[in-house]
Amino acid sequence: MFQTVGHNVIAPIAECMGVPLYRGDLHAVASQKTLEYDNTITKDVNENDEVEELYELLSRVKVLIFSAA
Repeated sequence: MFQTVGHNVIAPIAECMGVPLYRGDLHAVASQKTLEYDNTITKDVNENDEVEELYELLSRVKVLIFSAA
């Protein structure tokens, strides 16, 4: 699970900086618990992995940012 101590100040910081804030719900869990992440593991294992879910969210944000430019 991704966490941050300052989660409650992210929106005000983005507002002060004048930058857009993108948020998304993540529901996956850590299916890989080793020191190094291995993206070559079968899709069945990675399908519900929180790192893969975050990667998909960041990919969507990249599309939004670069399509607006």
